Amino acid sequence: MNTVNKKVIVSPEANLKGLSIKPPNYLIEGRDGDSYSIYREIEKDEEWDFEGEFVITYQDKCYIKLANVPNEEHAMAIIKSYLGAIKELGNLTDDK
Repeated sequence: MNTVNKKVIVSPEANLKGLSIKPPNYLIEGRDGDSYSIYREIEKDEEWDFEGEFVITYQDKCYIKLANVPNEEHAMAIIKSYLGAIKELGNLTDDK
């Protein structure tokens, strides 16, 4: 049996305080611990031109595929890195 596990990752509210850039939500999709895919939520007003396996729908939201990784720990580390980079970028933008 090929079980698919999905988990939505939302940036903690504490990380959003004072930022002009809102970090996107992410989705981790794993298949029986075999490999994991990382997706980024596509905003409603965002333009995109991808089809097929690159874009999926989950809980009435669209997500675009970013990467495949070997396990959930790698996926979480990558997402934390993305969120940290967005926070740093927001801090740079807000300083101007």
